[in-house]
Amino acid sequence: MQLQKFYNKGCLILALVLFSVVPATADQMGSSTFGFSLDLPEGFVVTENTGDGRGYQFQHQFCSAQIIIRIYETRRYQSAQAALQDTLNKLSATSTDIDAVEWRQTDCSLAQFQIALAGQAYGGRGVAVELPEEKGWFTMLAYAPTSDGRGNNPSFDLDQLIVSAIDSVSIDRGSQFGVGPVTAYAFPSTESTTVQLEIAGRTITTEIGTEDSEIQQFVIDREFAILTLYQNTDLLIPAWQRFYRMIYRSAYQQLRRLAFDIYASLYDLDQVIQAENPRLALAQSIMDWAQVFPYERNFQGSDFSAPTALLTGEMGSDCDSRAVFLAILLHHMNYNTVMFLSPVYQHAMLGLEVEATGAKMKVLDTTYMVAETTDQVAIGQVAQSMSVEANWLPVVFP
Repeated sequence: MQLQKFYNKGCLILALVLFSVVPATADQMGSSTFGFSLDLPEGFVVTENTGDGRGYQFQHQFCSAQIIIRIYETRRYQSAQAALQDTLNKLSATSTDIDAVEWRQTDCSLAQFQIALAGQAYGGRGVAVELPEEKGWFTMLAYAPTSDGRGNNPSFDLDQLIVSAIDSVSIDRGSQFGVGPVTAYAFPSTESTTVQLEIAGRTITTEIGTEDSEIQQFVIDREFAILTLYQNTDLLIPAWQRFYRMIYRSAYQQLRRLAFDIYASLYDLDQVIQAENPRLALAQSIMDWAQVFPYERNFQGSDFSAPTALLTGEMGSDCDSRAVFLAILLHHMNYNTVMFLSPVYQHAMLGLEVEATGAKMKVLDTTYMVAETTDQVAIGQVAQSMSVEANWLPVVFP
C-alpha cells in the first residue's frame, strides 16, 4: 500500500449504521511499578530485560536502531545529569553535551553521544529524568551505527526516529498529554498572543502560544519523515496511527485555554441550553464552526495542518487535520473522542461519545458517534458508500 493522504469525496448519501471496530493500535509498553510509558516508533522489539522491570534493550525489526533503558534508585544520583553521565560512562560513551531541559517540572537532562560496542561505532541521543514519587531515575539511550560499511551513516539517517523514540517517553499520566523532552528543549518559550474567533454568532477572545504552530509543525514534519520509512511494510497502518497520536500529544496542552474559552462562551447558548440533549447541541455548534474552515491540501509534505494554525488562518486543512484538532478540543470539554481513518475511502472522521441517532462506531466497549469534519452535516451522518466497517480503523488517543 502506498503512503497517501485522505481527501473528502464530497457527496454524502446519509445512512444510519452501527459499526464495530477493533483497535489496531500499536503495542505501547509501560511500567505500573515505576509509572513510565513509551509510545515508541513501530518495529522496536524487546531483545533483553533484567527481569525486575529496571532494564530493557530494544532492537528495531528492519533498521539498525537500538534502545537501552535503565531505572536506577533515587538515592543513587543527585541529579538527572549525574544519572545520564554515569550511564554513558558505564558504556565508555563520549558526550558532546549534557543539557538540562524544563520538562514536567522535574529534573531532566538530554545528551548526544558516541559509543563503541563490540567493535562497532554508534551515535545517538539519551535522556535521564527523575520519576515522580521517588520511584527512581529513568534513563534511555537510543542509537544506531555511524557506518554501514557502504559510506552511509545510519545514526544520521535515523536521527528523526531516534529523537521520536526519546520524545515518546511519559513519566506519568499527565505527560501523555504534552510534548516530549526533546520538543520541550527545542521550544522553551511560553509567550502568548490574543486571537478572536466567531463561533455560533459569538465573538470569543482567547490566547495561543506564539510558537504553538511551529512546535506542532516540528512534530508533524518529524513524524511524517518517520512514517515514510514504513512504506511497503506491514507496519504502515500502526505507524500511521502513531503518527496521529504523536501530533495529538504535541498539541493537547496548547489547546487547553482555547477549549476553556470556547466552552465558557457557548455552553449557555439558547440552542444548547434549550436543546433536549445539550451535550450534543454544544458539540454540533463546534462542528458547524470547524466544518467550514478553508479546505486545503499540501502534496509537497505531510499534508497535515498544525492544529493551532487552523485558528490563525496560517493554512487551510483537510479531514484528518480537523479530526485531530476536534478530538483534542472536545476531549478538553470532557467528551471521549477518537479518530477514524480509512485508507480504502481515503478519508478520516471524528468519533465522539455522545447520545444521538445516526452512524456509530464501536471501539472496545465504547460507542462513538461519527462526525464529518469537512461537510456541513449533522453528527451521525455519513456517506452510505463509506459504511463498510472493515474499511475503518480507529486511532485511540490517551
